[in-house]
Amino acid sequence: MRNRPGKILPVIEPGRREDGYWRRLLAWFAAAVVAVPLTILSHELGHFLAGRAFNHPRVVLHYASVSSDAAKAGYPEWQLATVAAAGPLVSIVTVLLCCYLATRHRPRPLIIALGLFAPVKFSVGLVFIYYWLTGVRNSTPNFDEFNVAKYAGMSPLIPSLIGAVVLVGGWFWLVRSIPGVERTRALAALIAGMVAGLALYAAFVGPLLLP
Repeated sequence: MRNRPGKILPVIEPGRREDGYWRRLLAWFAAAVVAVPLTILSHELGHFLAGRAFNHPRVVLHYASVSSDAAKAGYPEWQLATVAAAGPLVSIVTVLLCCYLATRHRPRPLIIALGLFAPVKFSVGLVFIYYWLTGVRNSTPNFDEFNVAKYAGMSPLIPSLIGAVVLVGGWFWLVRSIPGVERTRALAALIAGMVAGLALYAAFVGPLLLP
């Protein structure tokens, strides 16, 4: 294409495109590192605030769990079921909100990272469903969906299936919202950031923040 008289075309420096590539990659990685503690803490805060709302005894927020003496004290099972469900509900709301924001707006790395990592705990339910359907029974599993079912008097498959649908559906929706030209490298950076974020949170950040 000929340059029009009097019009100056922008000069693109050779390294600018490469710099933009690495900045974008770093943005995905950093988003994952930040999203890991945020999703863990928000999930556990759901349990903690529900327990405090019912005035349960000795409710303590830890960096990766919540402890309470409510079961030993004989509090109603519907309250125990509500507290067990509060964490997963926070995670479900986070996934739905991130899917909405990724659809309505440009898929920003932190939004995608939060939506992808919030339902990771539901993967335990996927494993449970597999073993349940293959006839392997464990009478004392300990994960949120099973505890909800135990206290609510329902089949553990129901909350486990809900979590599995949120996990698979949320991942599909959010991964698809990443532009195709950067999807592969974005996912690679997100996975690397998740590993780094988990290591940092479990070894340093979490124990410094909470018991």
